[in-house]
Amino acid sequence: MNIYKYNFIILIIVHLAFVSCGNKKKEHLTDYFPQSSEKLRHEAFHFSNSEKVLNPVEMMICDSLLIVRNLHSPSFFSVININQKKLIKHFGDAGEGPGEFIINLQIDKMKSLKSINAPDGGLIRMYQYSIDSILFSKSPLPVDLFSGSSNKLAKYRYNRILQINDSIFVGMGGLYGGRFTIFNRYNKDFYSFGKYPDEVSLSNGLKSEAYQGNLIYNEYNQNIVFAESSSELLEFYHFEKNKMQLQKGYYTSIPNYSLVNKGGENHIISSLHGRNIKELTYTKNYVYVLYVQKEDDASLLEKSKGDCILVFDWKGKPIKRYQLDCEVKTITINEDGSRIYALWDNPDPEIIYFDIDSKNQN
Repeated sequence: MNIYKYNFIILIIVHLAFVSCGNKKKEHLTDYFPQSSEKLRHEAFHFSNSEKVLNPVEMMICDSLLIVRNLHSPSFFSVININQKKLIKHFGDAGEGPGEFIINLQIDKMKSLKSINAPDGGLIRMYQYSIDSILFSKSPLPVDLFSGSSNKLAKYRYNRILQINDSIFVGMGGLYGGRFTIFNRYNKDFYSFGKYPDEVSLSNGLKSEAYQGNLIYNEYNQNIVFAESSSELLEFYHFEKNKMQLQKGYYTSIPNYSLVNKGGENHIISSLHGRNIKELTYTKNYVYVLYVQKEDDASLLEKSKGDCILVFDWKGKPIKRYQLDCEVKTITINEDGSRIYALWDNPDPEIIYFDIDSKNQN
């Protein structure tokens, strides 16, 4: 065989092998990232009166405040001044009265409004606290944004709900077959948006129970990210003119679910994948995913903690991978992206932090 012809054939084989590898189906979300990762070491976050923060399950940074959401405590929220390293107050008492809570599963910040939102899923109230009231009021009381709303969609029980601007909200667990419901609290306008993957063979009324998770919104670029809480399903949207346009989706796994009949009614029971997305946090430029890497037969407790953080830009492009030196159950990041705070069971919940070099993320 002619040597030039032989070399040409070898080049073709190598090229085909390279293309085949490049097109290989990704099994997990981490397959979109290089195998190498930057290792982060934790430091303990010591603050005065730390023993008074009971059962913390979620955190959020708002300016110099670390707002902690508590579980089974007299108050739903605790406020820590990060700079002073001091617990300054609790707020959000249990009850059904004004400003009180039955169920709270999320806290979100509205930077432009200098406020935080803390909806009550039991009483179906959209509570909003101004940062000033949290700082300077002895007993801060929120405003119920949905009080008196003429839109019936404001009284629907959503799995998660986001405020886009003064009037527009996006609810997860939509009506009329959509995964999301976009509505205006000042009138009766609403839009149902988002299809379920073809693999889901449930009625429309039950699908929303199978697709619960985290939903975050970036006021600077009007992008929304959805992460399903029991799988690796991750989606990046752009919000414009009351529509959500999908920019990038990852579907290496979708929720495991089964139907269980209780009291004559069908309910969804979701099974947690060993590899799943535990939580989202973000800065103006990046989305940080707390990712769990376990076997599917691991215990629920093991599946609820992760030591891997995947970083994306707001269009869904993989940027970087961090490996933590311990497993944590929740994360939040400060605005300049230089420090990640986390909850670590040691064995009781403890607030720790990881310092990172945000300049090296690109």
